[in-house]
This record gives sequence, C-alpha cells and structure tokens, in this order.
Amino acid sequence: MDKPEFFHSGFQFRFTGFTSPGGISDLWHLDYVWLDRNETAEPFFDDVAFTTRPLTPTAPYTALPWYQLQDHEAELLVPRVGAGLYNHTDAILSLDDSRVLYRETTTNTHYNQDFTLADGQNANIPPQEHVWRDKDIPAALYGNIVDITANIPDAGRRRLEVTYWLALDAQDDRFRKNDTVRTWVPFENYFAYDDGSAEWYIYLQNAQNDNPEVAVRFTAFQPDTLRAIQLHFPHANGDVTTQLFNLKVWVGSLDSEPVYEAQLLRPFYADEKTDTLQGFTTYRLEDIAGNPTPVALPEGDFFVGWQQVSVVEFGIPVGFDLDHQPDSVNFVNLGGGWEPFPDNLRGAVMIRPVVGSTTPPNTTAGTRSVGTLSELVRLYPNPAADVVYLEPHAGSYTHWSLRVLDLMGRPVWEGAFRKMLDLSRWPAGIYFVELTDTRSGRRYVERLVRVE
Repeated sequence: MDKPEFFHSGFQFRFTGFTSPGGISDLWHLDYVWLDRNETAEPFFDDVAFTTRPLTPTAPYTALPWYQLQDHEAELLVPRVGAGLYNHTDAILSLDDSRVLYRETTTNTHYNQDFTLADGQNANIPPQEHVWRDKDIPAALYGNIVDITANIPDAGRRRLEVTYWLALDAQDDRFRKNDTVRTWVPFENYFAYDDGSAEWYIYLQNAQNDNPEVAVRFTAFQPDTLRAIQLHFPHANGDVTTQLFNLKVWVGSLDSEPVYEAQLLRPFYADEKTDTLQGFTTYRLEDIAGNPTPVALPEGDFFVGWQQVSVVEFGIPVGFDLDHQPDSVNFVNLGGGWEPFPDNLRGAVMIRPVVGSTTPPNTTAGTRSVGTLSELVRLYPNPAADVVYLEPHAGSYTHWSLRVLDLMGRPVWEGAFRKMLDLSRWPAGIYFVELTDTRSGRRYVERLVRVE
C-alpha cells in the first residue's frame, strides 16, 4: 500500500469471505492482520499459534446437566488433552513450555492440576505445517480432577473451563495473543454433541412420500425428565417454514414405538427472535391442546429425532457440526429400517434434548400451527356417549382431513371429513378431534369427552 489516501488514522480493511453453496464448512476467519514496512513476500514470521478448538473435556458431550455428571465423573471426564498448532516460521521451533489448566467458573474453583501439553520431541513444532499435539493426563492428576469435580455441588448452571497456553521465548512479543486458547462445557438443562456452530447441514429427501426420519441417541446417566427438544435450522434449501415434520422420542431402543410424537410441526428460524444465525428453536413436549406432556427418562439410552412429512426433494435442513464427531449416535430410517449414518457422514446433528424440572417455553407459537375447532365446526354433544356430530359453519371441506387422537397424541381414527363419528367402540376418556387443511397444514383441535 503506497497511495497517500490510505495514510490516515481512519484507514480500514474490508475482507469478504466466500464459502461453498452447500454450507459453511470452508468458511475462514482472520486471526490478525500484520502490517510492516519492511515485510517481504515470503510467508514467514515469528509466530506459533493454536489453530483448532481443544479436545472437549466431556467428549462426546459438549453440554449436559451437572447432576448427570455427578457420580459419573470418571466415566465422562476425558483423560486426554489435545489441540492443533501451526508454526509460521521457516524453521523447527521448540516450545519452552505449554500448560493445560482446569477451572469451574461459577464457583471460581481452580483445580491447580496444570500439566504440559507437549514435551520431549512433541514440543518440536515443524515449520509451515498443521500439527496436532495430544497426550494422556497423568493418572494422579486426572484422579484429582475427577475428585475436585465430584466435590462441586449441583446447581442449575455450571461451566467447566479448560485453558491451553504455550510459551516460546524466540517468538515476537506481538504474536503472543494467540498463544492461549480456551474451551468451555456448559452444564445447564440440556444434552448436546455440538458446539453451537453449524459447518454443514443435513436434510431428508421425501420426493417419494417415504417419510424418512433421523434419530440421535443420548444417555441419561440417572433418571430424568425430558421437557423439550431444540433444533438448529440453518438458512438453506430456500424458505422451509412452510414444510411439515413430526418430532419423536424413543426410550431404550429405536425398535420400540415412540413414547412421544408431535405431528405436523413447522420449522422456525431462531434468528427471527434472537440476534444470531446459530440459534436453536425450542419445541416443548406437549399434547395436541398445548398442555405440557413431559416424558420420564429412566437411566439408559433415549433417542430424539424428526420425520420429514412434506413431500419434497429438498427437505428441512438441520445443522450438522463437523468439528465434533461422536461415534454411533446418529441413525436414519429411509423406509427399510434404522441404520447408522454412513462412515463418510461424520458429525454432530444439532438437536438437543432439554431435561430437568422446568418446562421451557416454545421459541414461538408459530412452531405449531393449531387453531380451535369451534372456529369452523360445531362439535356436539360433548361429552358424548355413542355418537358425536360435526356441523360446519360454512364452506366446503373437500381438502380437509379428520382425526381423533387419544391423550398421548396417538390416532384412534382418521379419514376424510365427515359429519358424524361413531364413538361406541372407544373406551371412555378424553380425546382430541383434529381437523386439518391438507393444503396448508393448518390444524384445528377441540377436546372431546367420551362417557359410558
């Protein structure tokens, strides 16, 4: 830069990033911009930098409740550390020191169990090459980390921070800012395998009306209550907010029937409510009338997932974190039964089960398109014994479907719209009559009581 108009205190750079149409897996980020009047065209300068997020200390989980960690610290705390490095010089440089430090931030508990990341030959960082340095935590120190973690009491929110730093005396002081990197694990009210950043996305093709589905396995390390499910919907495949999907929960095995299913939901982009493109949309577990219906989780495996309902080639995209690749947790059913994701599709599906004692609100009422049946039809008598009548206020119902569901949301009758329903074969109890516009997916629901 040699033009005089650039030489002023308000001078700024503007960088434009380009990425693949299919996702943001090759999006790059600037670490710093270096200006030097004596700089040459050679790509060498005195900097050794961290280049990757360190190993998650609770892998494969990137988040889980603190009480789920308790009594399972030795099972869930990873006894290994690791991070990526890059040497920008033209010679091998040997680290003078490198450390890993643990701290629980909400109680400001310093573990004081620091140890080196790279020593011996591993402290030698070759030039112009991305390298990975990892090692087992010394057994005695790992045991101390487990014990200290176990002695921190439960709370609604905890956060484990792991700091990596390196020291290199030969390095220019101006480049020391990227010699420290941190990773955090939030312990709140949800499980996650992802870090909240979607490098890619996955979607289900449903052009043949096969209604494919995806499920992700999680493990409850002690009994809990599932309250809601969160999904990250990236802006891909156009505007998918008119598409429909079913949300499902299985306990124990995918070969069993779902213990919960919410039908004909719509995606909602979280950035319409929050100032981030990486937000999550919350769907609380509720019955067809909108009442919370939490699911009791015994200790062991459970699965959450979705089923593509809209018949389209490009289905609803869900975020896929390529930086975290949990083993044997992602499954897909394309119509022939459940199978693991293929080996060439490794990553964390950005779906999060929300657990605990409190039911969160839905991100927006727009996630479920439900009206009141009485807006369109008079349902009588109610309660009813043997027969119930549906009397339309006006209009044609050629493009409408009718269902009756039990309290669990399971259909007990479904078909085209009709003006009379025979209840005589159903047990006494509470049901929901649902009228759906098959063109828009808009649903109208009313509670029906069947008496003997």
